[in-house]
Amino acid sequence: TWHDFSNHLKIKMGSPLLDIVNKKAAIIKDYRYSKSLVDFKKNWTRLELLNFLERSKQYTKGTNMIHKGLKKADDRINLVSFLDSLK
Repeated sequence: TWHDFSNHLKIKMGSPLLDIVNKKAAIIKDYRYSKSLVDFKKNWTRLELLNFLERSKQYTKGTNMIHKGLKKADDRINLVSFLDSLK
């Protein structure tokens, strides 16, 4: 996987995602975020995550993520619910 979901908080191709819901974007100090995510200055609320996962590159223009987005609302809701369960 591109992200670590465990409490080890390993840096992979993507940043660790444990406990990401309601956390400020771009806060893992050892991860090199794109300028667009550093400048995002928002918390990853469920709504922000839902919007971001729909069209990542348009939502945070300039992000380094290659994720094209999840078209189906149910897929986005399920993914955000999964992320919210990671505590």
